[in-house]
Amino acid sequence: EWQEQRSTIHHSTIAMLKFVSGAVALRPAALLCRSATTSRSAATSGRAVRSSVARAIQQQRNISLFSKSKPQEDVTAVVEEDAKAIVASVLEPVLNPPTSFTVPVFDWAKNQVGTVELPKHIFGVRVRPDLLHRYVVWHRANKRLGVAKMKSRSEKSGAARKIRPQKGQGKARTSTIRAPQKRGGGRAIPKRQKDWSFKMSIKTRHLALKSALASKFAQNKLVILNDTEAGMSGKTKDLEASLKNWGWDSVALATQPGNNEKIVRASRSNIKVKTFAHSHWNVYDILKKKTLVLTPKALEWLAQQYPPLGVPKPAL
Repeated sequence: EWQEQRSTIHHSTIAMLKFVSGAVALRPAALLCRSATTSRSAATSGRAVRSSVARAIQQQRNISLFSKSKPQEDVTAVVEEDAKAIVASVLEPVLNPPTSFTVPVFDWAKNQVGTVELPKHIFGVRVRPDLLHRYVVWHRANKRLGVAKMKSRSEKSGAARKIRPQKGQGKARTSTIRAPQKRGGGRAIPKRQKDWSFKMSIKTRHLALKSALASKFAQNKLVILNDTEAGMSGKTKDLEASLKNWGWDSVALATQPGNNEKIVRASRSNIKVKTFAHSHWNVYDILKKKTLVLTPKALEWLAQQYPPLGVPKPAL
């Protein structure tokens, strides 16, 4: 299935690049991809690739690479080579899932202290960008307060009588001082308090979490620390030195079960680090930060709470 999707998306991408460079005339790549795509997942991935490739082409239009004065053979060969590079960079986490799930375990001093096996049913799932987008929209919508409130003409203070007679004074017709066209009057279409939140199923949220974890692992942005509290003094400057030693400028850190007072206190005033409890996973924080840091105990909790299909969840 992976090979079929990769071949379909690759050919549609080359068709789009040829269309822009003049190698193919009046044959949109969208039609080519629709005719060649047979599965729903391939169509979804194809649309994502076409949008990414279109942005890349927009930036390279002025390069002499796509000039029509070049021979047809040279343009086609270079286009195919560039298409392979673009597809590899855009769909690396989607079409090339990792094969080995054994990762090293480090301490804060960047010394390897062992290895750990990641749960394949969590970190080996296919990345779903559509679910990640739905989760981010759901999360941000739930955080909206929706407390904006303006007054209409019926809620403004002031008399409701007519300011002056309709006729006889040579002036424009007018009504009350609370009318929307008057200074200090009510709004014609006032803002009201609104609940922006909407529901999202638990299964969808769990699958979005697995997709976020799998994407970090596929992009080599996942680091396993043996203990988040070991070596921490609770001071922000010490945590900043550790981040500089690792080369991290944006980190999402899942604390381990138990006491996490030092790491929480040290990262409280540091905008580079976002800490969350091992039992309160947030896909939005995982995606917002570049690097994800976990502990072996957090991995154990993940494996217990999200078992493979057919395995019952352990009782609390």
